[in-house]
Amino acid sequence: ALDAIRTADLIVLGPGSLYTSVIPNLLNAGLRHALQETKAPVAYVCNVMTQPGETDNYSVSRHLAAIAEHTGDAALVDYVLVNNATAPLELVERYRAKGAYQVVIDMDKLAKYPARVVAADLLSREDYLRHDSTKLAHRIMELLATRQ
Repeated sequence: ALDAIRTADLIVLGPGSLYTSVIPNLLNAGLRHALQETKAPVAYVCNVMTQPGETDNYSVSRHLAAIAEHTGDAALVDYVLVNNATAPLELVERYRAKGAYQVVIDMDKLAKYPARVVAADLLSREDYLRHDSTKLAHRIMELLATRQ
């Protein structure tokens, strides 16, 4: 993993559960140090929806704050990819009944982080509110292309 980070053109964190998928990997000091030292940009894919009991009421800035709090580095993330599409009401209602809501893009609070916000329609409109893998891959490839 350390060699891959050192030679990467772009490092993508997520998508996934903030506290059970993303942050645990950042707690390893060697891995965290490699991410801080790499010349490759680090992109964090913020979740589309909050997760009940894990990220209740979390906005995009709160996701970045959690990463900063656990790594001690508010500048670890260079880009944060966020969904800016509105989900279909039928799916929103289904998630709301379970205590999950779309993650709010709070640009005013995001301004205190050096991460550049990349907002796009990343939403899958099928039976679940999650990232559309094709849309997300396209944005990641665009991000990579602009860096080269």
